[in-house]
Amino acid sequence: MWLATGVSILFLFLLTLSSAYAQTVKDLVGCWKLQSVVADRAGEKSEPFGPNPIGQFLYTDDKHFSSIQMRPDAPQNASVEPKQLIVTGYLAYFGRYELRGKEIAIRAEGSTRPDWRNKTLTRTIETLTPTKLVFAAHPDNELTVTVTADRCEAARH
Repeated sequence: MWLATGVSILFLFLLTLSSAYAQTVKDLVGCWKLQSVVADRAGEKSEPFGPNPIGQFLYTDDKHFSSIQMRPDAPQNASVEPKQLIVTGYLAYFGRYELRGKEIAIRAEGSTRPDWRNKTLTRTIETLTPTKLVFAAHPDNELTVTVTADRCEAARH
């Protein structure tokens, strides 16, 4: 019994370690469907795109990247005026990425956030399995933004 318990604990430990690191770009490549975005500023948590955000992340094998994240409840008459929900409830950016162990460095070529354009954005992979991706961004010392995504389902013909 002790042996079975020890083997089980070792297996869980190794599984936890392997899920935190991307071995290759191949592990990351594909379509990921947004599940949650949680901003934690010094212990105060919020969901900037609401409790059920929509969006996706695309990573290609030739290291191109795109992201679309939005609130699902944008009004039909939303516009690009700064006071309207579409500006505050929508984020898109694209560029090229580099995988450095458990870190994703994204060189943003374009973004709905002007302060991100032509900058390198760093994301730390917390979990990467064949079906789940969790990464965190640390824009400043007090803020951590954690994003959870599931691998997109294959298209049906």
